[in-house]
Amino acid sequence: MIVGTHTVSLRTQEDCSHLPSCCPSKEQEPPEPWLRWSSASVPPPEPLSHTHHNHHSESCRASKDGPLNSRAISPWSYELDRDLNRVPQDLYHARCLCPHCVSLQTGSHEDLMGNSVPVYHNQTVFYRRPCHGAEGSHHRYCLEQRLYRVSLACVCVRPRVMA
Repeated sequence: MIVGTHTVSLRTQEDCSHLPSCCPSKEQEPPEPWLRWSSASVPPPEPLSHTHHNHHSESCRASKDGPLNSRAISPWSYELDRDLNRVPQDLYHARCLCPHCVSLQTGSHEDLMGNSVPVYHNQTVFYRRPCHGAEGSHHRYCLEQRLYRVSLACVCVRPRVMA
């Protein structure tokens, strides 16, 4: 399985003490080529167009050109989530820059008729966990497969009306 710039086998174990070969040392190359642990960074899906954290200033407008995240009526920026014990190590989360949608007519004023909300995806990731019980296992690890919630983009939606 290819995840970002990492190659991972689906042969993960909850407890790998019975199978020492599933726990290669972090410092050595695994005995099998099913895992290549790399710290190479994967760039975000679009260039980072907004890096400041002010939700309501000039970031709350749609540009006429540029990447998709800055032209959208629900503009967003990307924030890096790095975990060195996870494959992939780098994940980018979309952060909505406006609480409401940007007007299609002006591209700059907020339209209170719509809300800007993130769209999520459950990404499969693998966490490195120490092996327990195997002799000499203090430098060995197992991979634990998990789903990780990642926001991909922001969309404009009609507000929910509670009756």
